[in-house]
Amino acid sequence: MKPLSVPQSNVGATLAVALNPNMNAHGANTTAHGANTPTTTANITAHGVATHVQGDRKGRPYGWALGLVLCFFFMLGCSNPYERDNPIDPYVVHRVTFNANGATGGVPPEVISGSWGDVVTLPDRSDFVRDGYILNNWTDPEGNTYAPGSSYTIKGSTAMSAEWLPIYTITFDGNGAAPEAISGSWGEVVRLPDRSDFVRDGYILNNWTDPEGNTYAPGYSYTIKGSIVMNGNWLKTVTGSVYYEGQTYKTVVIGTQTWFAENLNYNATGSKCHDNWEYNCTKYGRLYDWATAMTACPDGWHLPSGDEWTALMDLAGGITAVKRLKATTGWNKAMITIFEIDEESGNGTDNYGFSALPGGFGYSDGSFSGVGSYGFWWDADEDTCGRLIHNYNFDGYPPIPALDKSRLYSVRCVQD
Repeated sequence: MKPLSVPQSNVGATLAVALNPNMNAHGANTTAHGANTPTTTANITAHGVATHVQGDRKGRPYGWALGLVLCFFFMLGCSNPYERDNPIDPYVVHRVTFNANGATGGVPPEVISGSWGDVVTLPDRSDFVRDGYILNNWTDPEGNTYAPGSSYTIKGSTAMSAEWLPIYTITFDGNGAAPEAISGSWGEVVRLPDRSDFVRDGYILNNWTDPEGNTYAPGYSYTIKGSIVMNGNWLKTVTGSVYYEGQTYKTVVIGTQTWFAENLNYNATGSKCHDNWEYNCTKYGRLYDWATAMTACPDGWHLPSGDEWTALMDLAGGITAVKRLKATTGWNKAMITIFEIDEESGNGTDNYGFSALPGGFGYSDGSFSGVGSYGFWWDADEDTCGRLIHNYNFDGYPPIPALDKSRLYSVRCVQD
C-alpha cells in the first residue's frame, strides 16, 4: 500500500487520520481553487466515510480551534461543584466528634455524621455526666461555644470539646424541717425555699441565715458563690386565750400578728346563726353584716384590714396558705359534679393553729347558704370587705368585692 500523501498545508487532515488508528485511508483528494489560490480543502475517505477538514485562508486546518474546545470541556469538568473533593458536595460525609473531657458517667457522646448544611443537635447535659461538675458548653477548634442540646449547622468535619464548670451545693438546716439541697454553677441564680415548700407545725419560717450572718427572706433569689449551709429561723405560733362577753376564745400568734383562733360568737344586735340554728353558732360562730362587724371585736382588738389578711396569707405560704389555715375537721368534701366527690378536698392541715371553719353566709332576706363548704370573713376595707376560703384546697384566697354589705359573714379579730 502506498503511503498517504497529504500536502503540508493539510496537516489538519493528517491529524484527523492520526486520531483514528482504525481508519483505513484509501486515498486523499486535493482540489485547488485556482492557480493563485492555495489548497483549502482536503477530503479523506476512511472505509467509505468522508471526513472534511476545513483549513484557514492560508490552507492551514483549524486544529487550534479543536484544542480550545477540548480545553474548555476539560476546565468545565474541573469546576464541577460536586467533585468528590468539594466539601459542599452532598455525597461528602462530614463527622462531628466530641471529647467528653473527663466525663465519668452516662452515655458517651456519639459521632454525628452529615452533609454540609445539615442541622444537627449537640449532646445535652442529660446525655452524660462528670462527678462534681456541670456541662457548660461545647467548644470547637476556633473557640466558638455552643450550648448543650443546641442546634448546630455542619460546615465540615470538626472536633468539639466539653467545657465543665464545678457544681456548688446549698444545703439547708431546717431546724425541724427538711428542705432539699440546691445545686448549681458559680454565678447561677436560684430560689431559696419558700414557706410554701415545707412546714414546721406550730412555727412560721422567718428567714434563712448563712455562716456570715447574712439573712435572706424565704423565696429569695440567691446567686451561688460556692457551697454553703443555710439555717432556717422560725417564729413560734404562740397560743393563748381572751375572755369576751361570756366566752373564752383561743388566740394564736402567727408571725407578728395575734389572731382569734376561732370565729367570733358575740351575740351583737343583728347577728345570726346560720339557718337560725344555735348549734351552728356554737360550731362556726355568728354571722354579721359589715357595719356590725366593724364594732364587734373586744377592746384592744379590731376587724382586720385587707393588708392584715394578706400578711397572714403570705406568712402561711402565699397561694398555698389555704389548706394550712383550715381546720382539720368541719369541712365538707368538694362536689365536683352531682355524681362525683373530690376525696382530696375538704379539711385542711391547720399548721399554724388558725383553725378556719366554714360558717357559710346569710342574705338580708333571711336566707342562708354555704355552711360546711364556704367560709366568708369580713375585712375593714370599703372596696373589698372580705376574704373567702372554700372546701376546694386549690391555691388562692380571693378578696370579696364590696357588692352587698348587708350580707352576713363570719368575723375574726386581730390584736391592735
